[in-house]
Amino acid sequence: MAIEPGVAFGPVELGYTRADLEALGLPITVVSAAGGSKMPVTFLKVGMIEVELLEDKVIEAWIEDLRKAPDCVTFRGAPVRPTVPREQLEATVGTCAATPGRIGGAFERCANGGLYIGHGLGDFLQIRVRPQGDDLDLDNLVARLSDDGMPVILTASTRARALEQLLDARELSPFWHSSLPGRSPLRIVEHSDFAEKPSFRMFGDPIRWIPEHDALPRTAFLRIRRFAATASRLEVEVEYPIEGLRASAAFRPSGSEWTLDRVVVAER
Repeated sequence: MAIEPGVAFGPVELGYTRADLEALGLPITVVSAAGGSKMPVTFLKVGMIEVELLEDKVIEAWIEDLRKAPDCVTFRGAPVRPTVPREQLEATVGTCAATPGRIGGAFERCANGGLYIGHGLGDFLQIRVRPQGDDLDLDNLVARLSDDGMPVILTASTRARALEQLLDARELSPFWHSSLPGRSPLRIVEHSDFAEKPSFRMFGDPIRWIPEHDALPRTAFLRIRRFAATASRLEVEVEYPIEGLRASAAFRPSGSEWTLDRVVVAER
């Protein structure tokens, strides 16, 4: 049963349909099905391999624990024994990097995301074959593959947390000069995506929302220029005119939240 990062795990190839899986002649068990009618997700067990399907196509294949698997797993023709030390397996695969810790364990991302090696308490070793790509991670696979580019509506609390993450980003910290007169509390111009005027603190003081007519030249205020989300991406642009700052940020979905992925700063 060969591990092929980004391609296949044993007889199960990424992109296979349910019909393709049934043609393998292996026993198939439905583990669970979830999602809306637009992008249904189904989890199956095909023989000893766990499979995730999105819109009837395999997007991920894995074994829960190599330690409990038959001694038939290979990588590039060489056997991968159930007793192989994790570090040895990662060295064999190559190009592996740690990902942020998770409840119950952690994963190493290998082969540009085409293979994930999971480990944690005890000696278990999970192996997952997934599509390769710099923009794909453990949490955003379904969102990325199902993103049709249409805007999605985020909850008020989600929007507030995203804005707070951006304003706390280290890339913006050199521009605040919060000890100067008029810089704290941070004044933010009212914006239609923040009609609730969420409250959080910057520089130790609650932020203050102000109407557009109070955003006077040579005064300190932040303006939100863009706030747009699709199923797999959130983009935010802000400006802080008194410092000539413009910043754009990209967020990625992480479970039910959004995580700041990148901040680009420009000065005028």
